[in-house]
Amino acid sequence: MTTCIELGITNHTAQAMQQARSLILKHIGVDVGFYTTKYTTGRSSGTANIGSKILTGSFPSLTAPSFGHRLAMASELDGVNIKLQYQSYFVGQSACDLVDAAGVYRVASENYCKTEEYKALMKGSYWHIARHHKVSRALQIENLVVGLPLNTVFEHADFLEQLCTGSHALPAPHNPAEQISVEVGNVMVVAQPQGAVVNYVSELPAGKIQPNHLVLVFDMGGGTFDWFVCKGDYNPRYKVSGAHNVGTLNCAAEVCAKIKESLKRNPIAMERADIALRTGAKTFDLGGETYNTDDYWPQVIALMSTALSQALSMIGDLEGIDHVVLTGGGSPILARALASLHPGLAKRARQDIDPVYGNVRGFHRIAEMCYE
Repeated sequence: MTTCIELGITNHTAQAMQQARSLILKHIGVDVGFYTTKYTTGRSSGTANIGSKILTGSFPSLTAPSFGHRLAMASELDGVNIKLQYQSYFVGQSACDLVDAAGVYRVASENYCKTEEYKALMKGSYWHIARHHKVSRALQIENLVVGLPLNTVFEHADFLEQLCTGSHALPAPHNPAEQISVEVGNVMVVAQPQGAVVNYVSELPAGKIQPNHLVLVFDMGGGTFDWFVCKGDYNPRYKVSGAHNVGTLNCAAEVCAKIKESLKRNPIAMERADIALRTGAKTFDLGGETYNTDDYWPQVIALMSTALSQALSMIGDLEGIDHVVLTGGGSPILARALASLHPGLAKRARQDIDPVYGNVRGFHRIAEMCYE
């Protein structure tokens, strides 16, 4: 059995762990995105040594209406019923099968982290972490790092810190009729792309990025497009960083609307268009018809041109930028858009090795760096 030093788990014996299943995790990262909620569960070898991989998990950032205890006990559903003060939501992998069109096609809001749906997703991440570790009694997260888009991080950081901190009662993963307690200690809120920078630099050979180098991160998720400039020592340059409320779901909606306006509120159509764009598929099938993805690329380019123009006008002179990192689930769309609209900048761009989890792995690393 791993020790508390190796994985941040309480120093119980194996027998006691099986009986009580209470544990402490020292470092955790959670990234509640508009498209997907990502979380870390620890290290593959327990310690932050070279070659020790940060373990991750995810579920869709969709909240389905709760149908009470009957839904919570439904064995065929993958997820959990989260009860809040005024509303209950089901979150997890099965939420995709329980939401209607309005639940899929959503518009990003600068107050997203203050919504009841966001609260349910955050608590849902705690539940998934507890399930991963087979917690049946209590989970303590000593140090948690979470992120917000650059256009809301300063305004909402205090609120999110308070939301995450403290004690949370959740259904027990092994039996939803029982409860577990999740206690969260230190919480740090950072700009989401900062996680990608820390993770990206950490994966490179030593000296590849010098402390005085400038790094530009383009982070495109489901609902937001962030750009973040910092030095190689992680020192941010917030005055030239920002965010725009456009993401992969907006791109998919443009494709669907071009085919037929009502399709942008069709969950199946949105999913297939989104997957085709993010994976670079040449075609996608819908309603017995096969559509050529490139036929709808002009609509995507028009959307991305506006977002990139806003970013580049704020960044200003690009000659001083030494490294360009593309991350987030929409990084393949970003790469193609840059190649078309700004080929010179595209030559300097490198896609994150694991763009979907780049931010949350960086959050985990930040927790290790700041709370050792």
